[in-house]
Amino acid sequence: MDNMENKEVVEVTEETTTPVAETPVVETPVVEAAAVDNGKGWSIAALVLGILGIVGGSIPVVCYFTTVCAILGIIFGVKGRKMSVAAEGKSSGLATAGLVLGIIGTAFAVLGLICTTVCSAALCAAAGTAA
Repeated sequence: MDNMENKEVVEVTEETTTPVAETPVVETPVVEAAAVDNGKGWSIAALVLGILGIVGGSIPVVCYFTTVCAILGIIFGVKGRKMSVAAEGKSSGLATAGLVLGIIGTAFAVLGLICTTVCSAALCAAAGTAA
């Protein structure tokens, strides 16, 4: 307590204080880095659709639906390659595989459609009815 009694008390009056110039506060907007899409999702979708096109191209009724899947596999493969090149500077192997499988799947699906059509026409001709 003795320490507190010995301290001098300084009074600050309005006359002795000088106003401090306020510095303007400039808020800089926070810019978040945009997530770069490297096309991996498109590449995986192309791979899956290409595989479905290859497998389903040999099944008679399913080949109608897998033709669309294989064509979408080609589209997604091209999109995945473009996004991969834009993000990383090189094309993704997954996108290339999806593109190739989409092309092969389309070929199989078209062959399946042709075979299905020819076989159904042959069955109708054998039965004696027109298609």
